[in-house]
Amino acid sequence: GLFLAMLLLSLSLAALIVVPAARRIAGQLRALVRESRRIGNMDLQAPVRVQSAIGELKALVSAQELMRRNLLDATTTLEQLNSTLEEKIHARTRELEEITEAAEWSRRLITDMTESLPCAVFRYESTEALEADFSFISSRADQIWGSPPRS
Repeated sequence: GLFLAMLLLSLSLAALIVVPAARRIAGQLRALVRESRRIGNMDLQAPVRVQSAIGELKALVSAQELMRRNLLDATTTLEQLNSTLEEKIHARTRELEEITEAAEWSRRLITDMTESLPCAVFRYESTEALEADFSFISSRADQIWGSPPRS
């Protein structure tokens, strides 16, 4: 009888100590899970805030905070690079548009000039394969020789 009473008393005291500690640890782990989900959703602005006196949990919180900071740094760098890239793309697109407009203006100018001349205007082209060809670039060729201009 006395042994059984002492055993029950010991188990009751142990339960009074262990159950609250287990609940506290479980609460800290649940908080760490919430922080992990938050980080997984890329909500990286707030630091990981889980308090614990247990060394292993402290180490896990520190590792998670380091991961959050590294992810924040990496996403910030990627956003900056993306912004810079978009600016470069817009600048290059503007350059190409200006070049295209200048080339079109030059083409119109050459066409107007060749069409205003009283003679046929042609160009001589040779390729890397050593093939050569004359191309008429004004409509006067048709009037002079009766053949349509080639371009």
